[in-house]
Amino acid sequence: MTKLFSKFLLLAVLALLYLGFNSQSLYALEKCDRACLKGFMDGYLEALAARDPLRLPVSKDLRYTENTVEIKLGEALWWGVTGLGGYKHYIIDPKASQVGYIGVVMEHNIPVLMAMRLKIDDGMISEIESYVARNGLLASIPIPSEMATREALPIFNETLKPSERVSRDEMLKIANQYFEGIEANSGDIVPFHDNCHRTENGVYTANNPNPQKDDPMSAMSAMKVRDQFNVPGSMIWDIPERRFWMVDEEKGLVIGAFVFSTDGIMTPEAEARLADGVSREALAHNPLAELFKIKNGKIYDIVAVLGPFFPYGAKTGW
Repeated sequence: MTKLFSKFLLLAVLALLYLGFNSQSLYALEKCDRACLKGFMDGYLEALAARDPLRLPVSKDLRYTENTVEIKLGEALWWGVTGLGGYKHYIIDPKASQVGYIGVVMEHNIPVLMAMRLKIDDGMISEIESYVARNGLLASIPIPSEMATREALPIFNETLKPSERVSRDEMLKIANQYFEGIEANSGDIVPFHDNCHRTENGVYTANNPNPQKDDPMSAMSAMKVRDQFNVPGSMIWDIPERRFWMVDEEKGLVIGAFVFSTDGIMTPEAEARLADGVSREALAHNPLAELFKIKNGKIYDIVAVLGPFFPYGAKTGW
């Protein structure tokens, strides 16, 4: 009996030792909760900063895209990353077993803005989808250099009281109304909070608290989001792809990937014709990720990461 018990004890110890060296088995023992999902994202960011994708527990069928294009893990941004910035937002959805992120990454010591999601299956990363906004010829909105030291917006880390929350389905409906409002050229159908702000690639583009008087776009950026939607002649006239990645019910966050049909880089002549509803030119598609803070059934704040202008017909890659 003693020998049998000793053998059983030895097998148990060996099993525990095996699990201790096998992170996949450890993760698979229980459902990945908020802390677990954040741990995956933090691990991803650490591996990215070290340019070492071999640190990551990835499935054999991993899919990885950057700016809609499927590539190998360890390419593109991984080649040029030189560090991480302090600006970061986490979006955590245990029900979908996904974690999202928006934050600053230093690429060749220049700040770029990254939005991404990780899908976790059986303790392994099975999907990675990322959008990286860089400055360049086809950049939608240039990223300000001060993004390298900017702090995250506190409202996105705020935990909602139960009385401030709406259902998961209602959150998705509210976020989708934002895009319905763009297509309809109407802010009156979107439940905006009166003080709702929007930043795109780190630049205030709605309800700007400090508009620059010498900036021709200041008048538009100082407007409330609702009022902007009501201005005729929007450059965005269709949103053919809307993929909502995840819902963070605790924080009141919704994030997803979208494609804007846009008139691209506009000339004054093209803008005049567009305002008259005559014609469109420089047709392009603009893939992006967008994050919404929803509280008391209203959109309180918006952060967008706009990728480059792509040829008309471009998709999200998923």
